[in-house]
Amino acid sequence: MAAPGRHPEPRPAEERFAHLAGVRPESEREMEMHFAPPLFEQLGYGEEQEAAGFGFVMREGVRQHHAEADLLYFAGDMHDMETGDPLVLVECKAAGKGPDGGLGQARSYAFWLKPAYYVVTDGDYFTVWIYQGGAVPDVRVIEVRRATLREQFDELYAVLNPEAALAARRQKIELLAGTQPAR
Repeated sequence: MAAPGRHPEPRPAEERFAHLAGVRPESEREMEMHFAPPLFEQLGYGEEQEAAGFGFVMREGVRQHHAEADLLYFAGDMHDMETGDPLVLVECKAAGKGPDGGLGQARSYAFWLKPAYYVVTDGDYFTVWIYQGGAVPDVRVIEVRRATLREQFDELYAVLNPEAALAARRQKIELLAGTQPAR
């Protein structure tokens, strides 16, 4: 399926890319505050769509524990799993953790939160995975380095902009519900 809105209009100003290139967050918390939200703003998300520190319950048999996703972006301002549409789960890690730092954590959170995509970032790497619903392995869609963000932004935007992510989520739900033929 072609992603709606493949190119941002207008394209983010060069100053925005320069700002993201210049941000040097060291801790996970700084990553959550100073790198990921400004990037998602450029991808088309508003403050009302961002749920920072999104709490939820994970269950294992009879045991359950409270977990907290670093960032979860919704289609709108409904930030709950019953009425909201979670689009992108973001797991932030401290600088230097690499593209797979936090991958297991993001996958386990995605199982419970059911986003269209999940992202793992340490500020240098920004890796996007399509969540497949737990039935088959998730697929790495794109990996962007901070140094190539400007050049790869359109590719990143085509996958993660809210309209495209919502379309991908709805298509997956229809496919899993059996209301849409497999392609």
